[in-house]
This record gives sequence, C-alpha cells and structure tokens, in this order.
Amino acid sequence: MEVETLALLIGVGFAAEKLVIKNEKVKNKTAIVGAITILALAIVMGIYFKNKPPNVYQELGISRTASIEEIKELYKAVVKKTHPDKNPSPSAHQDFIDIQSKYEYIKSEDARLRYELYLNTKELHNIAFKTGIFYIYWLILSMAISRSKNDLAGSYSGIILALFGIYEFKVRVQKQFIIFLNFIPLTVAEQMDLFKVSFSCIALGLLMWNSLKIQEVKTKKRQEINELAKNEEITTKLKKFYEKNLNSEGEIGNMMKEITKEFDEWKKKKQSMWKKWLEEIIMMVLIARFLKYQFVEEEQSE
Repeated sequence: MEVETLALLIGVGFAAEKLVIKNEKVKNKTAIVGAITILALAIVMGIYFKNKPPNVYQELGISRTASIEEIKELYKAVVKKTHPDKNPSPSAHQDFIDIQSKYEYIKSEDARLRYELYLNTKELHNIAFKTGIFYIYWLILSMAISRSKNDLAGSYSGIILALFGIYEFKVRVQKQFIIFLNFIPLTVAEQMDLFKVSFSCIALGLLMWNSLKIQEVKTKKRQEINELAKNEEITTKLKKFYEKNLNSEGEIGNMMKEITKEFDEWKKKKQSMWKKWLEEIIMMVLIARFLKYQFVEEEQSE
C-alpha cells in the first residue's frame, strides 16, 4: 500500500474516534462506522484500479471466460489487424511483438493457469518477497493491537489474515481451491492483490467497531455510577455490607476480599484520574455487581 493511502486511513480513524465514537451527541454510531469503512474501502479500491496496469486479457480484448479455442481465434483476428504489413503505424512492428509476447501467457491451459496465479512468472522472487512482507507486517500489527485495549480487533484481523494466508498458500503453492470468479475482470493474482490492499480498510473497520464497543461499555459504566451515586440509601447499605462482611468466612467473605483486590488494582492504574468520593462509588459499584443488589432486597424484606 502507498504511504499516502495509509496516512489517509490513519487520519480517517482518528477523525472517526473524535467526531463519532467519543461524541455522545451522535446517534446510530454503528451505522456511521460501517458507512465510513465502506467509504474507505471504495476509495482504496478506486486508487488500486486507477494505478493498476491492464492485464493481458484487457490488452488483447479477450474475456477471462473465453476458452483456449476462442482465445486462439480472437488472437488470429488481432494478429491480422496489427500485422506490420497491414498496419501503417510507425510502431506497428513493436506492437506486433508485444501482442505475440502477451499471447504466450494465455495460449495454453498451463500457461493460462500460471498467468492467473502469478501474472509474470519471471518475477516470482519479487512476488514471494512482497507477499512475505505483507504477512509479517500485518501479523506483527495484529499481535500488537490484540495486546492493546482493542484486543478484539487485533484477534479478528489476525484470524482473517490467517485464513487468507492459508487460502493463498493452497492456491499459489499447492494449486488447490482456486476460485477464478470469472465475472470479475481480474486474474486470481490481481484479486489477491486487491484483498491485500483492502485489508487495511478491514482492519480500520474492526478497530472502529472495537473502539465503539469499548466506548459503549464506558458509557454504561458511567451511567451506572451516576445512578448509584444518586441513590444514597443503596450506597450506604453497600458500604455497611462491605465493612460487615470483609473479614467474614465463607463465600461472601471471599467475595469481599476479591472485590478489595480488584479495586486496589484498579486504583493503582487510575489513582491520578479519580477523586476520593468517586473511588468510594466505584467500590460500591463493584460490590453491587458481585451481589447483583440481592442483599438490598433481602434487607428490605427483613
């Protein structure tokens, strides 16, 4: 992928994070994130098709669905038109040689299959090098993302990458499971290249979706904290229940100790960001989550 395209996608991701995902005034965020992903995909594909040189089929004016016999007949017709004896163009001789060399790629079933899978067999080392760089780059990036807060995006992109890698190995090395998709005017190799170019958009979409889910959880937690903070009666009961059962034995006591441990770990990470009163509310939220407010109902029934 070109640096400009990658920079564009990074810019789109940051803009979506600020203007959509973290903006509480925006509604239907999932639909907007999906639309941004599709738009980015369309732009990247447009750039790919704009810069992609025509393949042999397109240059010779031959359909990918044509049989070998049909290709031979069409080639004969093209040769008659472009032969130097009938073509007055100054470049007629060179054009004729070019057409002959291109026909060599698709003149037989074996030659055609090699062209479909590799385009130019003279550049196999270059193809192998670029393919290796693609998988190494995205594998490292997916692993890094999976260790961040966007762990789901990293995991899913890694799974998609692995599945496509297995498919490419089966097709290009073992020549199995070859899907020609003849309705697309692209060779199998070009279809794979298009997927690789588009993979950055898939990763971007997964990152935005993961960030959106994280933001939804944060919003829900914030609402939960606010609701709990407003209810002084429940907060007081939670605090008393916690202090009463902290050193007790059995399941409830173990649960209180687990809450204390979890809260202490949370406090170390967030200490600089939270005030003392909010820390107490967070503690109450943890207790309430563990007990699902059942003890409040029990006390009220007593």
